[in-house]
Amino acid sequence: TVCCQCTHCTELCPRNLLGHSINPHKLMRSLSALVQDPRARMEALLCCECGICEKFACPMGISPREVNMLIKKELMKEGVRWPATGEEPVNNPMRDVRYVPTKRLMQRLDVLKYDTHPGMPEERFVPERVAIPLAQHIGAPAQCLVKEGDRVAKGDLIGEIPEGALGARIHASIDGVVTSVEGGVVRISRG
Repeated sequence: TVCCQCTHCTELCPRNLLGHSINPHKLMRSLSALVQDPRARMEALLCCECGICEKFACPMGISPREVNMLIKKELMKEGVRWPATGEEPVNNPMRDVRYVPTKRLMQRLDVLKYDTHPGMPEERFVPERVAIPLAQHIGAPAQCLVKEGDRVAKGDLIGEIPEGALGARIHASIDGVVTSVEGGVVRISRG
C-alpha cells in the first residue's frame, strides 16, 4: 500500500506534538517516490515507536513506525546520532487539540472488551495473625515498644523512631496479643 500523504501520522505523532522535528509522512513520501531524503531519514531517530501512526492515524494501514524502526537500526549501526543543539523543543500549538481518544484507540486495537471494572470481592479478608517488620522504610529500623504477651489494639504504636535517626513509626494493624518479637519482626495474633 502506498502512502496517500494525508499527514495524519505526523499530526498525531506525540513526538511531533512535543515539538520534535519528526514528520513520518515525509519519510513515507520519500520511500514511495524512491527518493532519498536525508533529513527525513535522520528524523527516524526521534521516533518513540509508540505506534499511534500505524494503529490509529494511518487510513492506508501502513506502518511508519516499522519504517522508522528499521531506519533507526541502520543509523545506529552506522554510529549516527541526532545532533544535539541544546535547544528545548517547543510544543506544537495544536498539541492540546490533537489527543488520541483512548476509547477509539482501544476499539481499533480490539481491547475494548477488556475495559471492565473487576468489582470488589464481597467478603473482606480479616487475618488471624500478622508479622510486622520494624524496618519498612529508609532509615533506621524502629525500636520495638512491645514484648511477647502484650495486648495491642489496631493502631497502637509498637515501634518508635530511634532518637536522632531517620525512620518511621510502626503501628499494630490488628487487635490482638504479641506472640513474638524476634529478628526485627513483631508477630501479633487475634485473641
